[in-house]
Amino acid sequence: MFPIWSSTLYHCDDLPFDPSEFLPNTYSAFRKKCEDTVIRRTEADVVKGQLFSPKIQSEIFKSASKYLPNLETDFGFTDYEILVAQGDPRSDYEFHGGESNGLKRLKDYLYTNRSLSTYKNTRNNLMGSEYSSKLSPWLADGSLSIRRVFEGVL
Repeated sequence: MFPIWSSTLYHCDDLPFDPSEFLPNTYSAFRKKCEDTVIRRTEADVVKGQLFSPKIQSEIFKSASKYLPNLETDFGFTDYEILVAQGDPRSDYEFHGGESNGLKRLKDYLYTNRSLSTYKNTRNNLMGSEYSSKLSPWLADGSLSIRRVFEGVL
């Protein structure tokens, strides 16, 4: 279907249904349909020659970056407000973007602090860095793969 599959846990070709014809409308229905579906390993995905070259990636980023909003000119934030938002003392977890920081957070959450072992009891608590994985920002921007998280949990 696609030369590189990267943003979902299940490969589209492995789903027990054709998503262009049918897609469960709730997570529970989707989970039940997919419970016997095997999840492909991350390492098997990339084939030499399939990835964009750094030059092409740079050109794509330059082209796309003209559509990124500017906090000051587009939203009216002052330099001070932008600076303060980068280290808000009300936050339970100081987020730093990028793949290495996402992988570090995953390692800390799963292995260093072993927080996954208490997740069922702490998942609804609101305050504290270990009550949930805090992986959403890395997952949302693509710097951490859900398959990498899945493999870490195994």
